[in-house]
Amino acid sequence: MELGKAKLLRNGLNTLHHAVHPVHGVAWTDGRRVCLTSFCYVAGEIQFNDTNVLGEFEHVFGLFWGPLCCSETPALLAVQHKKHVTVWQLQLSALEQNKLLCTQTCEMSEPFPLLVQGCVWHPRQDVLAILTKQDVSVLFSVREGNRRVKPDIRGSGQIRCACWTKDGTRLVIAIGSALHSYIWNDIQKSLAPCSFCPVFDVGGDICAIVSTDEAQVAVTTELPLDKVCSLSAGIQLDLPNELNSVMSEEDVCSESRRKSCDSARSLPLGFLSSSGPIDLTQILTKHRRSDPSPLIHFRHHLTESFQDSAHLILVKYERKATTTRKVSIPGILAPDILAFDTKGNTVAVASNTCNVVLVYSIMASSIPNVQQIHLQMNERPKGLCFLSSKQILVMLGIQRSNNLSIYPSSTTDKYLLELTARELEFGENTTSQKLQTDPPLLKNSCVAKEDKLQQLAHNMGRMFARSTEVQECLFKDCTQNEKKLMSSYPPASEPQYVYVTCQTQVSENMYTDERRPVLLCKGRLSFRVLQELFNLTVLEMKHGPMWITLVTDADGFVPLTFEHQEELMIRSAKRKFPFKPFGTSNSLPLENHHLTNIGQ
Repeated sequence: MELGKAKLLRNGLNTLHHAVHPVHGVAWTDGRRVCLTSFCYVAGEIQFNDTNVLGEFEHVFGLFWGPLCCSETPALLAVQHKKHVTVWQLQLSALEQNKLLCTQTCEMSEPFPLLVQGCVWHPRQDVLAILTKQDVSVLFSVREGNRRVKPDIRGSGQIRCACWTKDGTRLVIAIGSALHSYIWNDIQKSLAPCSFCPVFDVGGDICAIVSTDEAQVAVTTELPLDKVCSLSAGIQLDLPNELNSVMSEEDVCSESRRKSCDSARSLPLGFLSSSGPIDLTQILTKHRRSDPSPLIHFRHHLTESFQDSAHLILVKYERKATTTRKVSIPGILAPDILAFDTKGNTVAVASNTCNVVLVYSIMASSIPNVQQIHLQMNERPKGLCFLSSKQILVMLGIQRSNNLSIYPSSTTDKYLLELTARELEFGENTTSQKLQTDPPLLKNSCVAKEDKLQQLAHNMGRMFARSTEVQECLFKDCTQNEKKLMSSYPPASEPQYVYVTCQTQVSENMYTDERRPVLLCKGRLSFRVLQELFNLTVLEMKHGPMWITLVTDADGFVPLTFEHQEELMIRSAKRKFPFKPFGTSNSLPLENHHLTNIGQ
C-alpha cells in the first residue's frame, strides 16, 4: 500500500517500532502529519484500509503506541517532535460510530534534541522513557502529568538507544559500546544501577537494541568507521613503504617501462607496498621518470581485514554471570533496525541505508540466518515489525534520487513510503544461509567450501542442542535420585548403628577387645570405615562357630545388611599367633581395652 511522500531521517529510524495497535492500526508519519492506517486479514492475507490524519505539527520524528495494559483503558500514543514529546489518549466515541476521540495528557520538553528512537515505553505500565544524547528521563504518570525521574548516568559517551526488558524490571541504556543497566522500583518510582552488572561492554558501537526475554536483550553493533574508511578494510592498493623499500630508482625505471599504453600496466609490488600515509606527488615523480604515460596502474590487494563486519549480540543478565552470544551480520555496515518476534523467537535485522533484511533464529546453541529479504535497488527499509511468526511488516522508503552513490549531506531525505507485508519461509534450504559480500571472482571458487562449512555448522548446532538436552536430563535424574536418597535416611534423633568389637591378639595367650558403635547406611556397614577405625587391612567376622573373611561391594560396603544395635565381632585375618577358639570357658565379655589372661 502506497502511503505517499514523506521527509524522514536517513539513519537510525524504525518507524514501525511500537507503531502497530490491534484496534487503531498502524501509526505513521510523513514528517509533519500523524496518520493512522487500519488493516484486517482477508483469506489469510493482510488488507489495509483507509488512512485517517489525526493532526499536523512542524516536526514529527516518531510515533509510539503505549503498552496494552487493559482493554478498557484508552490507548496512549507518544508523538516525538524535535525537542519535546506529547502523549495523546485515544478512544472510540460512544456516541458516534467510528469516531476517534484524541486528548493530550502530558507534554515533556528537553534542552537537547531527542534521539531518533527517543521514546521507549515500559512493557506493562504507563511509564515512558525519553532519550537524548546526554540524558534519560522516565515519566511515570503520563495520564496525569509529566512527573519524572532521572537515572544517575555515570561515564562518558553519547547515548545511542535503550529498551526495557520483557518483565519491565530493568532499563538497559546503550552508551557508546557499553550497556548500562538500571533496576526499576515501581513502588519508589526510582532507577538504581544493577548491583551485579551495572555496565557491560559489548566491544563495538551499538546501533539498535531490543528486548528478547525476561533478562535478555539483543543489540547490533556497527562496523567501525576506521575499518570502513581505511584502505585496509577491503580491496586496497599496494602502496610505497619508504622504510621497507630496498629498490633503487634504476631498478624501478627498468621494471616499470612498457611497450604500449594499452597493455596491462601495474607498478611493481615492491614499489607500492605500504599501509601508511601516501605521498602521491612522490609516486607521480617516480612514475614520470620511468614512463611518459599519464596513467598510473595500481595492483589490487585483498587484505584479511575484509572479514570485519557488524554483529548481532545477545546479552543475558544473570546474577552468577552476564553471558553473550554473537553472530556476524554480513553486508550491512550499520544495522540500525531491529525487530523481535516472541512466538517464533526470531530477530529481523536491517539498515536504513541497505536494501536487504536478514532474519535470524535464536536457538539454544546457535543463531542461524534463516532468511534474506532482498528489496529493489532504490528501496530502503524505514521500519520493521512482526505481525506473526510467519509474517513481517516492512515500511519501504523509495528514493527518487537518480544517483544513489553520492551520499547527501543532510540528515533527512525524501521518500515515497510504501507499506508491505512479507511472508517468512523457514526451511532447510534457507537455514544457515549467508549473504555473500565477496567479489564475484571469489564467490565461485568458495561456494563448495562454504556449503560444507554451513552444513557442518548446522550439524554441530543440532549436536550441541541434543547434548544440552541430555545434560539437562542427567542433571534432573541425579537431583531426583539425591532427593530420594536423602528422604529415605532416618532422622538424626533415631540413628541406626551396630556395636563392633575388634579382637586383637597381644601374645599367644593374651587378647584385647575394643568396642565401638558404628553408624549404618540403610542397614549397610562401610568396609573402609572398619579398616581405618581398627587399623586393619584384611578383616574377618565371627559368624556362629566360624570366622568369615569380609569383602567389599562396588560401593565400598560389606555385602550384608545388619539390624539396629546388633553385636558384631571382628579381628584381623592375618594371624601372628595360632588363635584359641572363641568362646572358651575362660572367655569373658569385655569392654574397651580390657585384658584377659587365658592361661590362668
